[in-house]
Amino acid sequence: MDTKKCKVVRKNFPLDQIRLALFDGESDVFKVVDGGIWKDQGKWAEREVVFEELATGHYYTFFQTRSGDWYSGYEFQWEEYDELIELERVQKVERIVYVWEPVEMEGSDVS
Repeated sequence: MDTKKCKVVRKNFPLDQIRLALFDGESDVFKVVDGGIWKDQGKWAEREVVFEELATGHYYTFFQTRSGDWYSGYEFQWEEYDELIELERVQKVERIVYVWEPVEMEGSDVS
């Protein structure tokens, strides 16, 4: 599928259901399928979370932010959102990734 020609699908969901799923792993509307890894930006961190909408089986993504640190605790940013949040629908796509790794020498191969 050529994603450059596709229209992005968005849908509004209640903020309280998103918060419940983020902290409990599931709500009446969502189940978290990929909790993402926090990307630390100093005093700020963000992660991308993928939810499954239970009624349809569709997947949506949400970027969660927090401030603070491990010692003093974290505060999650919710005040920037309205009661309804527009989420983008996503799908899992297989990708082949090539990486460079060290070569192990076999026997007398030293070249």
